[in-house]
Amino acid sequence: MSSVTDINLHLSYQNEEMVALTIPIDDIKRLSLRPLKWLRYVAFAVFGAPGRLALTSDANAPDVDYDVPLGKISGDYYYIPDGEIHLVDYRALNDHTITSSVSSDRPSNFRTEVVNRDASCVFTRQPAVVCDAAHILPRCKGNEYIQTVYNDRLPVYHVLYPSIYPSPEPESYGMDDVDCIENGILLGATLHRMLAQGTIVLLKTPNFALKPEDIPRVEQDTTMPDSRITLQYMERPSDDILSPVLQYDAKMSGSGAPLPSTIILDYVYGVAACKRWPGGSQFQQIMKDRFEEHYKSIPPRPLSPSGHSSDEEAPAGDPADPDYRLGQGAAGGKHQRRHHCHASKEMLRAMDGVLGLSMFIKGNTRQSLAAERERRMKEGALRAQEASRAKVDQWLHG
Repeated sequence: MSSVTDINLHLSYQNEEMVALTIPIDDIKRLSLRPLKWLRYVAFAVFGAPGRLALTSDANAPDVDYDVPLGKISGDYYYIPDGEIHLVDYRALNDHTITSSVSSDRPSNFRTEVVNRDASCVFTRQPAVVCDAAHILPRCKGNEYIQTVYNDRLPVYHVLYPSIYPSPEPESYGMDDVDCIENGILLGATLHRMLAQGTIVLLKTPNFALKPEDIPRVEQDTTMPDSRITLQYMERPSDDILSPVLQYDAKMSGSGAPLPSTIILDYVYGVAACKRWPGGSQFQQIMKDRFEEHYKSIPPRPLSPSGHSSDEEAPAGDPADPDYRLGQGAAGGKHQRRHHCHASKEMLRAMDGVLGLSMFIKGNTRQSLAAERERRMKEGALRAQEASRAKVDQWLHG
């Protein structure tokens, strides 16, 4: 059994060798059944270039055995890219750094399109009325930012996936709007916040290095699907969360409109990897230089009339934010946003604790706890809808 506790992923860049990522074995064990295939994918997501893993930096070194089990892997691997690398912006999940000067052309349609495609939270099945239409790349980055990411990586994906990306021209795909449905996914409020922080990521398989069966699967009642978008925790859920959402595959049961972009999913996975497993100071400086040269020149977006530049900062009721859900306020028909605050998060944890204790006494499992919590949330949403209808009827006929 290997005594390795961390894996160092090395990269030779500009004739210098450096440690790009340092990843604990425990994290790899949680996230993949084929550790070196997964490591190869992570390298691709960060570096933006296909390549291979070797035990030395020699360009002629043979590939590693990608099927080697976790107990036999070494502590150091070298990624040898095929061609020019396209590093991620390590600050892409920092909501308060860069936004675009270009306003979105279709903010009012974003939520509608995402709800029509996904129907409910794609992982917990919470009803849409209590979910957020989440942006995979933060909306505050704006149109110019998502165009930059897409233009930078599309040539690589055109070569790797010609059936999905048959044209090398970005204009062919309509990825010029941060509010495009390919940059959206319907999530419960807690998962939305975790996605924005890089605590969770969405892994699309098959991909450059991984097959669907290479990733752990929670669902036991169906055969392995041909394609998966899997929820993964970059950080192990803390012990005070009695019922974390399991690492389910996404289920989009709506209209079947375009799915989230593979380019965007891989890009955000790479950003979260850099945030979670930073390497040596030399590579971190390379990342900073990349930001200065490639992303810093994108002009910041002016503040909205309400004085807010980010949808995380915007107050409830701001119709400019496409993540707001349509509700019925005192005046009826006003846009209302799900409030994201520390108090609500703590209350959810307290509710989980009470529910978990009662179910533990009854001998139920974490899976039962998750199902019971979802059932209660659905019942609460239905009661809220019925109460709203009753108020409307009273107003109309009173």
